[in-house]
Amino acid sequence: MSYTKDESNRLFQFKGDYALRTELARYQPRGNYITNVQAANFATKGDLANYQSKGDYALKSELANFQPKGAYQPAGDYALKSELANFQQKGDYALKSEIPNVANFQQKGEYALKSEIPNPANFAAKGDLANYALKSEIINGPAGPAGSVGPVGPVGPAGPAGSVGPVGPAGPAGSVGPVGPAGPVGPVGPVGPAGSVGPAGSVGPVGPAGPVGPAGPAGPTNKVFSKNDTFQDPAVQIGSDNVARDSNIYSLSFGQAEGGTYMGMGRVPNDKKMFPNTTGPVLGTHIRATDEWGLFSDGWNKLFAVQGGSGNVRSRGDVSSGGDVYLRTNTSRNNSWILHAPDDDRGIFAIAPINNGNPQWHLATGWNKTGRVIVPRLCFGENGQTGSSRWCIQDDNGVLVFRDTKSQGDHRYAMFPNQGNQKNL
Repeated sequence: MSYTKDESNRLFQFKGDYALRTELARYQPRGNYITNVQAANFATKGDLANYQSKGDYALKSELANFQPKGAYQPAGDYALKSELANFQQKGDYALKSEIPNVANFQQKGEYALKSEIPNPANFAAKGDLANYALKSEIINGPAGPAGSVGPVGPVGPAGPAGSVGPVGPAGPAGSVGPVGPAGPVGPVGPVGPAGSVGPAGSVGPVGPAGPVGPAGPAGPTNKVFSKNDTFQDPAVQIGSDNVARDSNIYSLSFGQAEGGTYMGMGRVPNDKKMFPNTTGPVLGTHIRATDEWGLFSDGWNKLFAVQGGSGNVRSRGDVSSGGDVYLRTNTSRNNSWILHAPDDDRGIFAIAPINNGNPQWHLATGWNKTGRVIVPRLCFGENGQTGSSRWCIQDDNGVLVFRDTKSQGDHRYAMFPNQGNQKNL
């Protein structure tokens, strides 16, 4: 009986010393296991319930001389604040028992020694003052008789000058004085009517320009534009028509545009678009290849940036997309990809190549929320970056095929549903 190549691939496998699946019941996957003899020296997980991880522990009985950690002072023989009520602050004190005759002492004060008093006999001892009263305790008695008049005192200083007396009567009139000088000439009379104008003379040469006057004071640096509550009345309008031009890229310029910072933005034509299906103009922002476009938050917190020249994009936080993500779609090389999460309840995520703008879903690799990975072909390579591989696994019409892509000839191993293993010679 003869078979086609497709039939031989599905019905046969290479000859070999294989074990049936039923014979594998007594085996387990390969691993670094221990023997039963070695296992006798180990405890099961259930036996470890009464144990804790190894560590440098102290018994509770050893902690009787310790207290919890805290901000304490060094150990010492201290007294409680409540015990200080019967004590006074330290000082150079004498005990009463150390004073021979306590009754002969008085309280501290600013006293004078008897030797310092010129006539001690004129002073009374402290004990002699018991029969006297303080001056403040004595009530004033009646006034005594008036004394005799004393001698006249010296003359006092002169008093102030008196007021000026009244003006006397007017004197007789004086003689007439000489004639004074002539007064000034009176003003010129009004001008008569003008005569007829003569013919104009030739224009003389233009004189040299006068010096430039001083610069006026600088105006305010900030500009405030009011805004009416209408859509057709903008506060600031750049441009007087709606034509998109290349030169509009510097409609709003930061510094000198051409030949300067080359940093600006404006409305430019459709040929500057990046998306192939865009039909209108582009609101573009231009920076030099050495510059960077950034978005900041409080305190120069870098949130988002686009690097000039390379076009690299960096975001500080998470990046969310409501649709698919395309990779390498704007290059001439045929190495474009799509990251796709269907907008339904299937709960899957897929990566598929793009060929001539069309996703190749039959070649997609997918993941679902249960952790299952669905691949059309799985290859084990020497270098995943270059795509070099030796073994590939794929589902070929319900048959799982292992293919050796390095050896010459057709070397495939197949696994059929419910039929065991076979080898294609």
